[in-house]
Amino acid sequence: MATRARSITTTERCRTLAEDWEHLLDACRRPAAVLTSRLPLCRDRILGTEAEIRDMLAALSEARLQSAAGVAKASLLLRDGTGPLYNQRCTTDLGAAIQNATRHIRNPTTATYATGT
Repeated sequence: MATRARSITTTERCRTLAEDWEHLLDACRRPAAVLTSRLPLCRDRILGTEAEIRDMLAALSEARLQSAAGVAKASLLLRDGTGPLYNQRCTTDLGAAIQNATRHIRNPTTATYATGT
């Protein structure tokens, strides 16, 4: 688990994740493509939580090893095609999910990770 936590929280990985979230926000502001093989975005839902997303992006820039659970939550939200970003029928509150990820990035649980030292 410690190796995975180190992998998830590298500066490069967190920067890439933040860039992917920025790209998502940009895509929501552009007109929707008529025919595409991509999953449809829940644009109103996403843009309605922009403040929470921006707060999470700021937290990602400060992520540390103990923040792995929060970083993983932020990544899963972005990738889950059945989740609140892409599925209108999903009942998960996007704002609450983003705030939860942010909370876990900034204030990691008291779980400890072996560092191999």
